Amino acid sequence: MTLTLNPGKLTLTELRAAWTAAGPLALSAEAYPAIQASCKAVQDIVAKGDAAYGINTGFGLLAKTRIPDDKLEQLQRNLILSHSVGTGDLMSDHVVRLLMLTKIGSLARGFSGIRPVVIDTLIALYNANIMPAIPVKGSVGASGDLAPLSHMTLAILGVGPVRVNGELMQAADALKAAGIAPVVLAAKEGLALINGTQASTALALHGLFMAERLLEAGMVVTIEPGLYFIDMLLDELRQRPESNQIDWAKVDALRPFGGIRIEDDVVCTSGAPENLTRNAFAKL
Repeated sequence: MTLTLNPGKLTLTELRAAWTAAGPLALSAEAYPAIQASCKAVQDIVAKGDAAYGINTGFGLLAKTRIPDDKLEQLQRNLILSHSVGTGDLMSDHVVRLLMLTKIGSLARGFSGIRPVVIDTLIALYNANIMPAIPVKGSVGASGDLAPLSHMTLAILGVGPVRVNGELMQAADALKAAGIAPVVLAAKEGLALINGTQASTALALHGLFMAERLLEAGMVVTIEPGLYFIDMLLDELRQRPESNQIDWAKVDALRPFGGIRIEDDVVCTSGAPENLTRNAFAKL
C-alpha cells in the first residue's frame, strides 16, 4: 500500500509502518505549489544579486564572503562533500528509511527553497530501496545532523556507497540501474538538505519501536494467555486525584475473575503492542 505523504501530517503509525518494512512512497500533489514558491524565492534572490547567507555566501567564518553566481552549484556540492565525515557502523535500513521519510516530509513543507526535483529524487531512491550508507556517528546535535544528512545527500549526487537489498554498491551504479538521474544541487539546496535533526529523530523512533516490541514480547511470554490481572495498577489509579474521571462501577463490572480480561488475539498481536495497552485500558 502506497504511503501518500501530506507534509506536516506524518503520523506515528505511518512512521512505524515505514520502520517495519519498505513500501512505496508518494508525495501529495497539494505539496508542490508551496515547494515551487519557496524555490522561486531563492531564485529571485540569486537573480537580484543581493548577498544572502547560504545562498550566495560562504558558511561560518566565510559568511561575509560573496560567492560568484557561476560557483553556486560547486559551493553546495563542496558543502556536502566536506561534511560527509561520519564514522562508526552504518545505520540499518530501518533507521535510514525513517531518516529519509522525515527529511522528505520536512522539505516538502515548502520552507526550504529546494526544487521539487530534489525531493522527487529522494522519493525515487526510497521507492527503489536504495538506502544511503550513513555512519551512526557524526551529528553535532542541536546545530543539526550535518554529517549523517550529508551522507544521505551523497546518494542523490551519485557519490559514495549505498545499500541495495542489503548489499553495498556505489551510488552511481545503483542510480543508473534504477534509471534515476543524479542531482546537481542549486543555490541553498545543500544547506537545506543537511540542516535538520532527522538522523537523531530516526534513531529516537527506532529506540521507541524496539522498546514497543520488547514490551510486547515481555507481555506475551509472562502473561497467562487470555487473562491479565492489573489489580495493583487499578488500586494505584484509585488513589490519584484524576480517579474521579473513571467510572469505577463499569471497571468492576469487567472484573468477574478479579482482573480485566484481554482476548488471546489481542495479547498475541504481532508488531502492535500499542493495541494491547490500548485495549487493556480502553474501558477505563
